[in-house]
Amino acid sequence: MGLYVGDAWLLHGHTWPHPEALERDLIIIGHTHPVLRLFEDEAAVRQRVYPLARTRRARLYEALLTRRGYGELVKSYSMKGAMRLLVMPHFNQAARVVEVGQLVNSKMGSPLFRYPSDKQQLS
Repeated sequence: MGLYVGDAWLLHGHTWPHPEALERDLIIIGHTHPVLRLFEDEAAVRQRVYPLARTRRARLYEALLTRRGYGELVKSYSMKGAMRLLVMPHFNQAARVVEVGQLVNSKMGSPLFRYPSDKQQLS
């Protein structure tokens, strides 16, 4: 699923990308609604943020290999190098959110964060 614009692969984020995303250096997703909770005294505020994760391209390659029907498609792409994942925040104030510290393995988050493997670096 998704499409490319320049060197970025864009998709909603609730599904796995097409293996063609392996040719891009940046994947941009929505769906996850990341926020950072900020505290001051006894008050807390949730701020929408744009987390950027860096990972090995091989991580996505290996994850896509496990998807039914993707195996042969994936093999024609390279697994070398690194790529980034940018998570867009929600724009609807009533939408459910996920705190940045809970992005990895969140049931509400993208399957790109739920796939077990090496630790991702959020920056």
